[in-house]
Amino acid sequence: MRFRTLFLLLLGCASPLTQAQAQGVVSTAAPLQALLLYNFASYTGWPSLPEEKIKFCVMGSEDLLESLNRLKNRTIKGRAMEVKAINSAVQALSCQVLFVGSEEHPRIHELSLVTRSTPVLLVAEENDFDPSDVVISLRLQEGRYSFKINQTAARTRALALSSNLLKLAAQVN
Repeated sequence: MRFRTLFLLLLGCASPLTQAQAQGVVSTAAPLQALLLYNFASYTGWPSLPEEKIKFCVMGSEDLLESLNRLKNRTIKGRAMEVKAINSAVQALSCQVLFVGSEEHPRIHELSLVTRSTPVLLVAEENDFDPSDVVISLRLQEGRYSFKINQTAARTRALALSSNLLKLAAQVN
C-alpha cells in the first residue's frame, strides 16, 4: 500500500508543470520537493534512529523549509518529524535527511566529506556538482521531477534504500 502511495505521489510529480511553474515559481516546486523528501525518508533504513524524531535539515531553500514545516504533523517509522534550517557542515551531522538547495551547491563536496561516515540521507537539486557526493539528486526537466540514486553513497553512509524506491529512480548507480 505504501508503494502505491509513493508511486501515485511520484506520478503526480511527473505531471507537466505550466510554463510559469517551470520557470521557477517556487510555490509549486517546494511542496513537491517536500513530499518527495518525506517519501524518500519513508523508504530509507537507518542503522539506528533517534527515539523521538527524524530530523530534516535544509540548506539554501527557505521555501522548502516552509513546505516541510507544513508536513511536521506526519510521522515516519513511528517518529515525528523535526525540521530545521542549518548553515554549516558540522550541523549536518545531527540530521537524518539533509537537503541542499541550488544556492548551496558550492558546499556539497564539503558537506559530503563531513557526513560521509554518518547515516545522513543527502539530497540535492541536480546541477553542476559531482553526483557522487549525494545519495539522491532531484532533477526538474521539461516540467517533470525525476531522481537519481547513488547506491555507493548510500552504502557508505550505512543507509538502506528500499527496492521500491530504487525501482522508481530514473537512474541507480
